Amino acid sequence: DLSSFELAEDKETEFTGYDELKSEAKIIGLKKEDENELIILDRSPFYVEAGGQIDDTGKLLVNTNELNVVDVTKLENKTIHIIDNDSEGLLKNGEKVIALIDEKRRWDIMRNHSATHFLHAALRKILGTHVQQAGSFVGPDHLRFDFTHFAKLTPEEIRDIEALVNEELRNNYPLQHHRDIPFDEAKKMGALMFFGDKYGDRVNVVQFGNFTMEFCGGTHVTNSSQIGLFKIVSESSIASGVRRIEAVTGKGVERYIYQQLNNLKEGNRKLEELLDIKKNLEKEIAELKFKEKLEQLDHILALSSEVKGIKIYKGKVIADSMDELKLFGDELRNRMSSGVGVLVARINDKVGIVAVVSDDLIKEKKLSAGKIVGELAKIVNGGGGGNHHLATAGGKDVSSIPAAIGKVEEVVGHLL
Repeated sequence: DLSSFELAEDKETEFTGYDELKSEAKIIGLKKEDENELIILDRSPFYVEAGGQIDDTGKLLVNTNELNVVDVTKLENKTIHIIDNDSEGLLKNGEKVIALIDEKRRWDIMRNHSATHFLHAALRKILGTHVQQAGSFVGPDHLRFDFTHFAKLTPEEIRDIEALVNEELRNNYPLQHHRDIPFDEAKKMGALMFFGDKYGDRVNVVQFGNFTMEFCGGTHVTNSSQIGLFKIVSESSIASGVRRIEAVTGKGVERYIYQQLNNLKEGNRKLEELLDIKKNLEKEIAELKFKEKLEQLDHILALSSEVKGIKIYKGKVIADSMDELKLFGDELRNRMSSGVGVLVARINDKVGIVAVVSDDLIKEKKLSAGKIVGELAKIVNGGGGGNHHLATAGGKDVSSIPAAIGKVEEVVGHLL
């Protein structure tokens, strides 16, 4: 409602934003509302949200003072600039100001808006002419385009659409901006229009080469190459028969790439964490399994024999590797106070032997584990050796395992 405004002139605001980002202007209306000043200018480059493109933001320069324009709206074709702070009497009707929009933000918006036209054309070329725009959002960070289609897009279709848009952008099409032309003239030009849509008597048409030509009142880049790279980031359904594509251009693609790289790094970090957890769990499981296997030694320690007063601990065990068999030997040596221990296992269809001797027998009886396994290895058609307290051997003849175990006392007796 303009009745609450202090109006100096009752005229429409001339929109200059198609051609410039900064305009000299005159205040022709104002109003104080809470903490904000609402200012009407006779001319302005500020675009008011329409057709999916969001509002511009920027500044009003009054002499040496800068006032932030946080929003704009329109009443009776007058553009109202909303100032977010108290101007302290700086603003009055008839005052000359400079209206300056946020240039970087506007360029990002224009890139995304022009890209929606290329996307629309690509969708119709690849999916079919049944595709019609069903809504859009054009902001500085991304674009959103809703369209009619009967199925989810395949990865191949998304890739083809993206590739076609980027190929056409690289053709450096200059903007052909047909402004305020008669509707019938635009129709004869072949501008894209749909049954049921409403158009005024005079319209704007945005054209890039022969690839895209649409009715549009928004702001656009002056050359397709200024859009840079186009990247689709998502495709989804929003209603029956209506799909939505979200995409980025220019700096938005840079942010998307950095985000993907960060996601990849985070994914790798989480993968490393999971691998560490897996490794620790595998270690714990291996330790539990090893402890379970060590229970085999209880039976061997309980059934010892003697040769010339020396205890013999022997038997067949289940082991997955020679390293594990050696660990069994170490454990057996730790658990027998004095004596000779011999463990035999079938490992990958071969024979594994470990012999251990307690320190007292090494010192007093000169017994050597290496000599013991050397003799036993001959029985299983193999060989081996080691030091005095622990030695290992291998052999090929698994059928001779019982014979080797049965010969332990005899071998030890001969070495005493």
